[in-house]
Amino acid sequence: MDGDGTSKSIIVPIIDDSVVEGPENFSVTLSNPTGGAVLDSTKSNIVVTINDNDSSLQFSQAIYVVGEDQPFVTVTVQRSGGPLGALSVQLYTADPSSPVGAFATAGAPTVNPTTGDYGAILPGSPAVLSWLSGDSSPKSTNIFIVNDALVEPTEYFEVRLQNVTGPAVLGVQSTALVQINDNDNEIGFVGLPYTVYETNSTVT
Repeated sequence: MDGDGTSKSIIVPIIDDSVVEGPENFSVTLSNPTGGAVLDSTKSNIVVTINDNDSSLQFSQAIYVVGEDQPFVTVTVQRSGGPLGALSVQLYTADPSSPVGAFATAGAPTVNPTTGDYGAILPGSPAVLSWLSGDSSPKSTNIFIVNDALVEPTEYFEVRLQNVTGPAVLGVQSTALVQINDNDNEIGFVGLPYTVYETNSTVT
């Protein structure tokens, strides 16, 4: 309108998807002025950056190794992508989903279990890891290990993530293996049987 020098605005809709993405850009350009107006070449084009608000949650590594004489193994979940939005994810233990060796035996889901090889975390009573909006620091939980007196092979169990809440998805590493290295040794005679003559004073 003639004589109208007020600023004008346009609205560009932004789509809030659930895809974990890096910053994305698009440009807005002014063209074809009318009424004798002239475009300012330094201000006729702007770039808009969309910062992602989605996150990916996954284990920090594919396998965690612990000695049987250790009280617990610590497993860690990392948040990547956008730091905005409060998040949570559930963690539980299970038998390995693929053959890797001997399966560890799940013990009672208690602190310092005395049976089995580790303290189970059940899917119905999972450990919950939580992030506040703006928090992208890793979160961890401990799984208790049973130090028995049995001579055993290397044993494995699995940790899994489920039920994400907030603007996040599970990453590629949503399961991880835990490897328990045995600390027990067998003691016994070597080279049985032993034969000795009566004339010998000793036998070794």
